[in-house]
Amino acid sequence: MMSVMLLAPDPAYLLAALGAVAVLIAVLVIADFGHSCRKFKRDASVPRKNLTIRWVRTEQSDSVSIEAEPLVSAVTEEAEQETAVSLVPPAALAVKAPAELAVMPPAALAVKAPAELAVMQERRDFAAEHRVSVAEAAEMMADEEAEAQMERSGRMADKTRTAIVNIDTLSDYFEDGEYVDIDAMKARIPFFDKRATYVKVLARGILTKTLEVEADVYSMEAAKMILLLGGKVIVTIKE
Repeated sequence: MMSVMLLAPDPAYLLAALGAVAVLIAVLVIADFGHSCRKFKRDASVPRKNLTIRWVRTEQSDSVSIEAEPLVSAVTEEAEQETAVSLVPPAALAVKAPAELAVMPPAALAVKAPAELAVMQERRDFAAEHRVSVAEAAEMMADEEAEAQMERSGRMADKTRTAIVNIDTLSDYFEDGEYVDIDAMKARIPFFDKRATYVKVLARGILTKTLEVEADVYSMEAAKMILLLGGKVIVTIKE
């Protein structure tokens, strides 16, 4: 029969083992703390860049300007650098109110009716061609408009002897821009009555010249033809 003897551990050995474990743990903690301190110092020596955003009211109100400006500290050359981004806030944008907008009122718009535009176009057409017929003159200009454009001469009318001259005759014997009166007609037109004292201008044919005509009487169509080509209609003074 075998007998088993259980031996209790010696307390001195147990305390020695626990002390060794505590020393090992303390060494590990101290080593980790030293490593952390060295890492912190190394990271602190490296310059950092921070991004600062701030609102700046600028003078230009029609755009948003982004401005980057490095801010360098004056302590050392290796100090941290800031990059400031300046933005124009929406309140700084100049937006005009609808009341301030310059809107032209409808009454100020010169709008012509289609019929008036057609008449003006036709006037430009035959003015560019430098010719106007009796039918065109009657259609293109009203009697009142022609009468308003007539001018008065300083010469008194003398009805002693009347002569008639037609528009196409004036086109044949006179040039653009000439001044035509009774004396010029007597000198230039071969068949004109040299004893005439009173001239009547009638519409016949086509006018192709711009003339300043002084006469005693005009038919309305003849006066319109002269005016439509940019000429002048001058009437003598009646007694």
